[in-house]
Amino acid sequence: MLYNVIDIQGRPRVADGTGGSVNYRQVTPGYFGALGVPILRGQADRDPNRNVVILSDTLARRMFPGETALGKQIRPGRVGPWLTVIGVAENVKNSGLAQKDDPEFYTVRKHRAEVIGRGAIAVIRTVVNPGGLPTAVRAEVAGLDHALPVKLETMDQRVGTLAERPRFNALLLGIFAGMGVLLAAVGLYGVASFLVAQRVQEIGVRMALGATPGAIAVLVLKQSAQWTAAGTVVGLAGSLFAVRWLAAMLFGVSARDPWMLAAPAVLLFGIALAAAWVPSRRAARVDPIEALRQE
Repeated sequence: MLYNVIDIQGRPRVADGTGGSVNYRQVTPGYFGALGVPILRGQADRDPNRNVVILSDTLARRMFPGETALGKQIRPGRVGPWLTVIGVAENVKNSGLAQKDDPEFYTVRKHRAEVIGRGAIAVIRTVVNPGGLPTAVRAEVAGLDHALPVKLETMDQRVGTLAERPRFNALLLGIFAGMGVLLAAVGLYGVASFLVAQRVQEIGVRMALGATPGAIAVLVLKQSAQWTAAGTVVGLAGSLFAVRWLAAMLFGVSARDPWMLAAPAVLLFGIALAAAWVPSRRAARVDPIEALRQE
């Protein structure tokens, strides 16, 4: 369920439909423990006689910036009783791993006899192999009502479903990145070979004046390294602006993580030197007499 307006007791009422939508979930006190969602501040209520609510950290910061949310009273949808905030829970990515943390609030069911909606979900935490639970769960549900449909899945399966699209996007980006690296290596090899061919006479003169084959190879590699370093700096500067469009596809990794930025730079630098190695060895084997005859 979604709410697009929430009143805060003691504050002016805002216009309907402002501030975006907020997700709502009705849970039991054991919900957070079963899913391993920590309560950052406050507690999960167990008193059946209180109208209480638990906010996600995102919603608490948005509604009560710079102050504690505990003890405040809110009323979602402007109907029903005022709810007292008794806890702030860690954010949960219910909309997908690559999505931003949605603001949510949770109300705690006060009585077991309360009506459960058609889309209710039971979370079962176990220390044994979950593969043996479906039979027991189906039997328990059938004992309550044979007509109740039951769909079972493990948490790994649920997370895997949420991760399908990000994994597919990551695979595509990986393929394109690999093709880009391959094209970069071919291009660097071609440029280095062309420059060596253009400088055959210069290399011949250097060798005639006493330059060793090793010194010629180092000269070509050094110049290739300089070009690559300049391109790497420009590429890193461009990536700092481009990461804002890729940040939504990252999970558990900062878009500006220094290691994530440094690894491709080091990889491309190594590929550039490897691509220049063959032309540098070719330059080191230039016959100075043959090179000077081309003058």
